[in-house]
Amino acid sequence: MRTILLLLISFLTIQTSKAQESYTISGRILNEKNESIEYATISLATIPSSSVLEGGITDKNGRYKVSVSKKGTYLLKVEYLGYLDYDKEINIEADNVLDNILLQEEVVVLDELVITARRKLINNNKGRISMNVADSELSRLASTLDVISLMPSLTVSGSDLSVVGRGKPLIILNGREVKNIEEIANLSPDRIKKITLDRNPSSQYDASYNSVLLIETKDQLKDQLSLQLIHRSGVKRQYNHNETINVNHKLGKFSNFISYKFGDGKSHDKVENFQNININNSKISNSYYSDAIDKKKEHSLNLSSSIVFNDKNQLNFQYNMNIEDKKLNVSGFENRSESNPSYLDIFRSSINSKNYPALSMNHSWKIDSLNQIKVYADYIHQSNNGTENILSQNPTEQFYNKGFLKGNSTFNTYAVRTEYSTKLFNNYDMMLGIRYSGIRNHALSDFNNSDTDLSFITNSKLNEQTSAVYGTFSRQLDNIFIEVGLRGEWNIGKYYNNDRSVFDQPRKLSNIFPSLSVSYDVSKSTQLNFNYNSKISRPNFEDLDPIVNYLSSSLYEQGNPILKPTISHNFSLGATLDNGLVVNGGFSYRNNLIAYTIVPFDEEKNIWVNTPINIPNSYSVNFNATYSKMFGKLISNLTADVSAPFLKYEFLGSQTSNNKTQYQLISANIYRLNPNVFFVGNIAMSSKYGYVNTLFDPTYRLTLAVNVTLLDGKLDLALFGNDILRKGNPNTISRYGLVEYGQKLNLDTRMIGLTAKFNINKFKTLFKPSDSNQLELDRIAK
Repeated sequence: MRTILLLLISFLTIQTSKAQESYTISGRILNEKNESIEYATISLATIPSSSVLEGGITDKNGRYKVSVSKKGTYLLKVEYLGYLDYDKEINIEADNVLDNILLQEEVVVLDELVITARRKLINNNKGRISMNVADSELSRLASTLDVISLMPSLTVSGSDLSVVGRGKPLIILNGREVKNIEEIANLSPDRIKKITLDRNPSSQYDASYNSVLLIETKDQLKDQLSLQLIHRSGVKRQYNHNETINVNHKLGKFSNFISYKFGDGKSHDKVENFQNININNSKISNSYYSDAIDKKKEHSLNLSSSIVFNDKNQLNFQYNMNIEDKKLNVSGFENRSESNPSYLDIFRSSINSKNYPALSMNHSWKIDSLNQIKVYADYIHQSNNGTENILSQNPTEQFYNKGFLKGNSTFNTYAVRTEYSTKLFNNYDMMLGIRYSGIRNHALSDFNNSDTDLSFITNSKLNEQTSAVYGTFSRQLDNIFIEVGLRGEWNIGKYYNNDRSVFDQPRKLSNIFPSLSVSYDVSKSTQLNFNYNSKISRPNFEDLDPIVNYLSSSLYEQGNPILKPTISHNFSLGATLDNGLVVNGGFSYRNNLIAYTIVPFDEEKNIWVNTPINIPNSYSVNFNATYSKMFGKLISNLTADVSAPFLKYEFLGSQTSNNKTQYQLISANIYRLNPNVFFVGNIAMSSKYGYVNTLFDPTYRLTLAVNVTLLDGKLDLALFGNDILRKGNPNTISRYGLVEYGQKLNLDTRMIGLTAKFNINKFKTLFKPSDSNQLELDRIAK
């Protein structure tokens, strides 16, 4: 393995010995007033299939440059919002500077009403859905999350993103992995050029993700100093607010960005839990009710610097610091029906703090028009400390039970990633990459009950390294596009619990993840797509950690260090049609799905533990359709999804199934009253459905907002309502082994609020957060 890595590193860090030919055309795009048009889309397509080979956008002077690998006749296409598309056949035999291209504004006359036509915002190509944001209505929305919420197949719940039928996506911003959704939320919409969703990512991307969200931003601005002030207030059951100050400075080759955010958040959640335990021919029923008030204060600091040496070399540095202090007070009661039924009042009080510094660096080197190397490096340290006091009392028997839980943990993660892209034989696009990451964790918990003999100390240590080598090869053959990918991952893990190794020897896992994507252009506007990929879902570290956490007087929580990762094989067949309709059908096979169950911890005292397990085999079928359309001033996206699982598991001594189909319908809409006023309305609905060993109740999530721009763009106001119906989270019932358990939720998710942004000196976001540690962070933060 070490030899392979050394050979590949050597290959990635030298330029190919034989230069490859390329032919470049360049020119300038103007409007009818001879004014430069920035961000116009330029592309070269094959004839007659119109399959796009290469493309780019114009700079602030309207200039463009596009290269191809071989001579021939191509279709040059120019697109820009509000203007007629420009198409022209050109013959490329050598480098050439073309004459200026003048775009004409497109207008439609209806009953004496003149309307400027607008290019459609949603495009589909090679199975990917792209949304053009630059200089569109979307760029005027209050936040980037508002923009993303209009993306077909994507749902936004608070600060959580989810792709229908695919789960949480990997977020790539200008080629860099993003570690925290808040950094995307702080990105100004007017800096975004395009957002693309890939529901079937290739082997280039981390094998833990079933979808990828790619965000491209515009080029950096001219030299300037600018400032942005942001205030956000929201009322749930408690009042929440946060304030942010962003400062940009750019001078010549150097750009600097400073951001500070303070947040004061409160929530008030109410939850009912129950468990029915069937043991020794009898049934024990326990129920719990909790009323929790959570208070959290956080500070976030971001420092970024960028140096553009020339048009081929750019170096970026970033430092982030997040500090979070949290206080939680819980009151409630427990009912336990056993040989001696009992009733307990429960009071819990906890204090937790989190410290989260991170460093990152990335470098991009364009060797020439065909060869490019990118290097990413990241380091993150995270420390968590907390204490909790627990009081149980029986008001009739004057019984008191006091417990104290203390815990702390530290995580140190690092990652290095290098990618090399080129063209082989002037026809094949090739990308090769390597990635190495590691994580060290030390966690200590101490639980003591002063009124009983129950106490335990858990001291765990984790050391894990993951290496990956991957590559993709693709080629456009007239109206057929083929991409083949292969990714190899090697994982070594050492886990110690109270100084004893959890494994007899270091656990070694190795997997190969192939991918295949084929697109066939039936016509200029109709495309068929086939995709296959293999993925892995590694357990979160909380799922592996054997530290015991207190949930109630009879229920604890504990990880399972021998938990295996889930391996899946996914097939998809889809079609993109001319009228904006995209349909997909898929099949997935999974091995070692992760489920949760309750098992005995101390049967004599009727104490149980909630822990994760593996379910061997399952498969599912999926059908997904999206439809995007512009109706005058209304932009509407509709997504429908049907997912049917098929698996069996053990319950009450026999095999049972939980194969209830899920039906989802999502509608995202934006209405443009005038250039300065927008209305946003999104609704996401899901039927009752089964997943693994859990049954989920229906959900309905409604979001409404109005966005107003004042003072010539200096002030942006947004009045919003999130999860207005407070039906966005499902109640659940789970069954496994001898236990049935579930919960009814009354969470503090409805928020009515106001966001105000004040821009001084035309503030624009210059910096894009970067991080190669996304996978490790997802596994830390369950």
